[in-house]
Amino acid sequence: MIGFQYYRPDNLEIASEILIKNGTYTHILNGGTDLIERIKNETVKADILVDIKGIEALHKIDFVEDKGLYIGACATLKDLINSNVVQEKYRILIDSMESIGTERIRKRGTVIGNICNGSYLGDTLTTLIILDTEVMIYSYVRGERQIPIDEFLTWTGTTSLKRGEIVKGIKIPYHEYIDGGFIKIYKNKGNLSITNLSIGKINDEYRIAFYMPGSTPVRIREVEEFLKGRKITEYDIYKVAKMAENKVIEKDSFNLLKKDDVKQIKDLIKYVFLAFSKEPD
Repeated sequence: MIGFQYYRPDNLEIASEILIKNGTYTHILNGGTDLIERIKNETVKADILVDIKGIEALHKIDFVEDKGLYIGACATLKDLINSNVVQEKYRILIDSMESIGTERIRKRGTVIGNICNGSYLGDTLTTLIILDTEVMIYSYVRGERQIPIDEFLTWTGTTSLKRGEIVKGIKIPYHEYIDGGFIKIYKNKGNLSITNLSIGKINDEYRIAFYMPGSTPVRIREVEEFLKGRKITEYDIYKVAKMAENKVIEKDSFNLLKKDDVKQIKDLIKYVFLAFSKEPD
């Protein structure tokens, strides 16, 4: 592995300043589960690593009912899975986090790392999108800004972060009612996924999003609009499964999906919406 300089600042101002003053090959080190492997494999060049785990405020997990859930950049997946408030009020997020890697990975990896990698393998992204997540960004020069996660993710593996900017955390609004599920489709048994979907009922609205290579995460708003104000029927389940199938095929720019994959996606969508249809009013 090629050598690099290592910094561990104790505040965001210094971390951002290091990023601004140095070149393209300066990287933020958080969980490091992805970055370190890429450096070892020489698919990423690193001259400087800025380790932000020494910034105490970035480990914060906080919930206020009128504001929602705040997750600091360094809160690990394991921290969140073990959080009572996340278990009680954001169970759908735990479903997506538990699908990530091994126990060792979850002890080190972070939701913010998932977001900043911007990869379709980031299992939490579709769930965060249907929950209306906002990304909180800090820069020593520009100050702070906050944007919706679907604006933050600009393409597979790319984000809207500018030089010197650091994601300090995310905010997920409080929703009185959240139910739903996370679905992962594999190319071959035991291999990496080719797409994942999150389907939820958020308060009285249905939400559905998916992510696959060659696109950004996609909310299937046609389905959401169709279901507004409806008590789901058998016809509705067939209709939304077909609408979702068409959108997934449209976004399959690398032609990864076979007929069996598409059928599996449709069947899983039908299964989730069938469960919704049986819920009492």
